[in-house]
Amino acid sequence: MGYQSGFRAGLFSGTTVLIAGGGGGLGRCIAHELASLGAHLILTGRTNEKLERTASQVVEDGGTVHGCYSAELRDETAVVDLVKKALHDHGPINALVNAAGGQFPSHLENLSLNGWNAVMHNNLTSYFLLAREVYTQCMREHGGSIVNIGADYEGGMPGMGHNGAARAGLSNFTATAATE
Repeated sequence: MGYQSGFRAGLFSGTTVLIAGGGGGLGRCIAHELASLGAHLILTGRTNEKLERTASQVVEDGGTVHGCYSAELRDETAVVDLVKKALHDHGPINALVNAAGGQFPSHLENLSLNGWNAVMHNNLTSYFLLAREVYTQCMREHGGSIVNIGADYEGGMPGMGHNGAARAGLSNFTATAATE
């Protein structure tokens, strides 16, 4: 395998991990890391071409990608259907990594409601929808882990207040979900 992890070989052997946002950014990097440790991947995001590019890179390095599923992760029906299809096609999901997201720089005084809502839906709502569906359709019965990738928001995020608000909400959502 071309990619070499610093963790113990085979650490995730036999596990199936769904990575939201697996086509780019942190999601792509996480896909390479987990595949190098033996995880079987299911990649999802909005752009099939990006997902397929990551999948081919992972396979070229010796990893396993069960499938790529493009969907609008901010849409409840699309997420319900995506999780149902992934479970039907590949069996139980052992872990979910929520790494999808997106933002753009803007001072709050210049931020439109549409821009605010887009970032909230990208960086908070999609995480909730995926976590809820993977949990209710699979993990409630079989167990598993959910990892939500956030950002350091505690000191404020000048020029990115919409992202900071979404990430603060994500932190609370994650703590609440873990407690429940």
